Amino acid sequence: MERASLARRAIALLIDWAASTATAVAFTGSLWDPRTNQWNYLIFVAEVLLLTLLLGGSFGQLLLGLRIEQLTGGRPAPLQIVIRTALLAFVIPAVVTGSDGRGLHDKAAGTQVTRFR
Repeated sequence: MERASLARRAIALLIDWAASTATAVAFTGSLWDPRTNQWNYLIFVAEVLLLTLLLGGSFGQLLLGLRIEQLTGGRPAPLQIVIRTALLAFVIPAVVTGSDGRGLHDKAAGTQVTRFR
């Protein structure tokens, strides 16, 4: 499978963040409520973890034709997904990429983001 470009991965991340922001606003009733940021973060992490476990990618990734795979192909093990999501929650590992374009969170988990369409 072809690895996903940085631009496509970034757009998927923005879609995920926007969706979790909208959900958080629905819970708190206001974009400006101080609790909205906390809910947004928790919803984002939960959405990425659960959808990747169940469907192979987050909402934004699936919408853009991306999925998470093992380096050898195929679905990653649940532990790989948990490691990847936990590091993604810290932001920096996802922003720092290696020479192959994979984020540190993907390197640590032994995963990659690929295009499926």
